[in-house]
Amino acid sequence: MQNMPDILIEETQIFGERSFYSDYKQLSWRDQTLRHIGEHVTKAGFKLVEYEEGSLSGSVLDEEVIPDLAIYRTQIINLLRINPNEINWDTHNGKEDNLSQSILWAAGMINRYIEPAEHIGPARHSRISSGSLIPASVRLNFVSSFLANKRGVNLVDAQRKRMKR
Repeated sequence: MQNMPDILIEETQIFGERSFYSDYKQLSWRDQTLRHIGEHVTKAGFKLVEYEEGSLSGSVLDEEVIPDLAIYRTQIINLLRINPNEINWDTHNGKEDNLSQSILWAAGMINRYIEPAEHIGPARHSRISSGSLIPASVRLNFVSSFLANKRGVNLVDAQRKRMKR
């Protein structure tokens, strides 16, 4: 049995009270929606990891994860009012052998955009522009398209079916 790590209970409590238990701004509807999309992107990434580890069926990947990632991609584009024809869809920088990393990167970019907006006082990080979320959409497109192609899923049909549930 492994020894319990030194988890610094008291010091972490003080740090948390000073750094995290503060007043937060009410986010705009758009930013609340982006944060919620980010949470769903994270859940989809978790499901992909479960699939890769053998604890989730391929049908869940085909019927939920693949279409959901494409839907989240489009929701971000719609919220930011971006013309999809102006996006360079080949700039994803993702790797086919590490799709989970691309999903984590997209979720991280969404959180990197949202987190500073919630603080009433000065944030510890500067806020990136909403245009910086375009690469998140591109990564989600890359993963959903790659998985759909690899697994023989018609991405358009899968999205339509998923949105009707």
